Amino acid sequence: MPFTTVDATEYTEAGYYGKDVEVMVSDLLFKANHSVEDTQRGIIFIDEVDKIARRTQGARNGAGSRDIGGEGVQQSLLKLLEGREVHVPMNVTQAWNKSDFVQVDTRDILFICAGTFSDLHDFGDDGGRAMGFGADAAGAKKKEKRISTKQLVDFGMMAEFLGRMPVMVQLERLGEPELLRVLTEPPDAITREFKELLSLDDIELEFPEGGLREVVRYSVARGLGARGLRSILEHVMSDIMFEAPERRHRQVAVDAEFVKARLSSLDDVEISV
Repeated sequence: MPFTTVDATEYTEAGYYGKDVEVMVSDLLFKANHSVEDTQRGIIFIDEVDKIARRTQGARNGAGSRDIGGEGVQQSLLKLLEGREVHVPMNVTQAWNKSDFVQVDTRDILFICAGTFSDLHDFGDDGGRAMGFGADAAGAKKKEKRISTKQLVDFGMMAEFLGRMPVMVQLERLGEPELLRVLTEPPDAITREFKELLSLDDIELEFPEGGLREVVRYSVARGLGARGLRSILEHVMSDIMFEAPERRHRQVAVDAEFVKARLSSLDDVEISV
């Protein structure tokens, strides 16, 4: 089944410099080897959809000022999401050339939109901060509350756009067990990358679970998530990588004590800056 991932920030309203929304279907057509039948039953994953939220606080129907990278893209996506026959450029690199196009029906294409919506809780909040006895418990329940459509609309998403998304799934933050799996289980995990690099200098590198848990705790405590694991581990390994040619035919273990010492120096650098 053809599948493609696109970035919502690359698209603009029709008539402006940038990609038109039909180009994402053109990308799916390219992944399907230009087979229209396969394209019409493919999957398009639209990432960073929260970045096309309404930036202008004018009229809700878009009659105020132009928002070519935000609400304008949402309006352009409406016809794709509801299922219509659209003219898709054959060549992705020359999307501006309207002479070479093919007609594609988007009725059976599965659209999946995802975004972080990091500051969504600041919009459309019904109640104030919990105070008094039991405030912590009330705050915990408040955090577990599901995001409502009103909050998404106040955030800047069009009601018509949300209406064409029948299924909404709210994901939880990655915890320590999940981040530990990110460090160890994928085929291209960063720990395996360091082991392979140091093996070129005949160094046998080991990552005990205690050291990796310290890296994970540091990332969770500062809200860095999975993306911050690489930068944290690169700082921990910087001295070992620099001294690798002098440590040939040795075994190196990145244990908890070593990680704590390195991360404490990282905090000192951040404070001094």
